[in-house]
Amino acid sequence: HSCVLIFPQTEDVNKIKIAISDFNGKFYSLAKLSISDVLLDNKSQMISIKYFEEIPAAMDYYKTFKSDTEFLKDINSKGYTLFVISYENFAVFYNQKKVDDYLSFFTKNYPVN
Repeated sequence: HSCVLIFPQTEDVNKIKIAISDFNGKFYSLAKLSISDVLLDNKSQMISIKYFEEIPAAMDYYKTFKSDTEFLKDINSKGYTLFVISYENFAVFYNQKKVDDYLSFFTKNYPVN
C-alpha cells in the first residue's frame, strides 16, 4: 500500500517532501519508506509514500500523518487530500485521475477509527 497526498501544483513540492521526510525520520525511521512525486493533472501534484506491506501499517501512518502538529502542521492545515491506496488500485486511480471517486471508495473500505 501507499499513502498519497494530493495538493495544488502551485505549492512547492520540495518543501512538502522535506517536511514529510523529516516526519518519517522522526516517527518511521525503521520503515524504509520511499517518497516520490508526480504531476497528477494540470492543477494538482501528488506525493506517494510507499511500501507499507499491510493495511494496518498504512492506516497507522495515515492517522499519524493527519494528526501531526510538528512537522506537518502547514500541510495538514491546508486540507490537502490524503488517502491510502493499494498498488493495484493506484494504477487504476492514476489512469482515471478521479480523486472524488477514489475518496468515496477509501472512506467505505478503509475505516479510520
